[in-house]
Amino acid sequence: MTTALDVHRAPVGRLLAVVALLAAGLPIGWRVLQVSEARAMEATRENLSLGLAARAAEQVAAAGRIDSGWLDADPFSQLRWRQENYCGELADGRLARRGCWHYLPQQNWVLYRSRFSGLAETDEGLHAFVLQPVPDQATTGKRSRGGFVSLELKPVPARELAAWMTPTEEQATR
Repeated sequence: MTTALDVHRAPVGRLLAVVALLAAGLPIGWRVLQVSEARAMEATRENLSLGLAARAAEQVAAAGRIDSGWLDADPFSQLRWRQENYCGELADGRLARRGCWHYLPQQNWVLYRSRFSGLAETDEGLHAFVLQPVPDQATTGKRSRGGFVSLELKPVPARELAAWMTPTEEQATR
C-alpha cells in the first residue's frame, strides 16, 4: 500500500539525484571548456606565427629583408586571413574583452583574454605575446645588413604582464 509519504519521497529522491549529477558534471564540463579554449588559443597563436613567417619569407624573397615597419604594424593586418575572434587594437589602459585577440601597439604585444578561465580576481586569464624580429645574422652569419628575416611571437614574461596590468586595472575601476 502506498502512503502519502511515499509519494512525496520519489520527487525528492529524483531532485537529489539531479543535484548530485549537476554537482559532479559542472566542474568537469567547465574544465573541458577551459582545455578546449587553451588548445584553440595555442592553435591560433601558432597559425599567426606561421602566417607571419610565410609573409616575412615572401618579403625577404622580394626585397632581401623585411622593412622595420612590420614591427610597428598590427600583426593581424599582415596576414591574408582574418581571425574570427580578433577584436582589433587595444588602447593602452583598456581591458581586453574575454574570448578576443587584441593587438596592443604601445607594447607590440598580441593579447588574448580567456573566456573560461581567470574568473577569480587574482587571475585575469590574460595571455600576451611579444612580436620579435629574427635578425638576418641568424641565417647569414656575420654578413648582417642590420635587417631581419622573420618575426616570432614569444610569451611576455609574467612580471612584465603584471606590471602592465596594474595601471590598467586601476584605470578600469575608475
